[in-house]
Amino acid sequence: MDNPAIPAFDLSRVDEDEHLIPRPFGTLQSLNLDHLYRYAFAKGFCYNAEVLDAAMGCGYSSLILNCRHYTGVDIDPNMVAFANQYYRPLMPNATYLQGSVLELAVPSKSIDTFISFETIEHLPTDGLSKYFAEIKRTLRPGGVFLCSTPVYRGDAFGLLTKYHAFEFRYAHFEATLLSNGFQVQEIWYQWPPYFAIQPVVPTAAQTQQQVPFIVVCVCRYYG
Repeated sequence: MDNPAIPAFDLSRVDEDEHLIPRPFGTLQSLNLDHLYRYAFAKGFCYNAEVLDAAMGCGYSSLILNCRHYTGVDIDPNMVAFANQYYRPLMPNATYLQGSVLELAVPSKSIDTFISFETIEHLPTDGLSKYFAEIKRTLRPGGVFLCSTPVYRGDAFGLLTKYHAFEFRYAHFEATLLSNGFQVQEIWYQWPPYFAIQPVVPTAAQTQQQVPFIVVCVCRYYG
């Protein structure tokens, strides 16, 4: 990298069971289809918008979302290093920041579309109120909040990964969004083998099996 003050990305520090790293670096190739489908879905809410993606992972969504300005935040400095090294040269309208979703270095009421895919389940439950408070603080009135999380698969299978602090039970995620002041406008689901975003609501019994069901919610916050 040209700027020695910016650390270089180090692949040896990545657990790829947790973070998606494309091959070749800096592309969208070899990424999981369920993640790509979610961001393709989100693209329709981003045109000419100030977009915040938190947590962004390695920042590949900045190549997909055709927004006025993209800000990506991730707590892992190595992921931010990847984004600055491989995506920043391609994306002059993108900023990649290291930080926590519980304390965002983003001005209040500056964001039109806040994206937070596969993030909330990584947080400690005592941090959820602060997480929602930061989303509401940064969104402009009437702003869009796009979020997703896996439905808990039941005690027979447990959490999808060791990196999840918890997972919402069936329909609990949607109820939590409503109780925190968001208007839930659309609810969609993804599941194997295709992970297409479907409006078909699974039964509670369908979610209690090894295959993951991902719930995707489109919300607005009016303050």
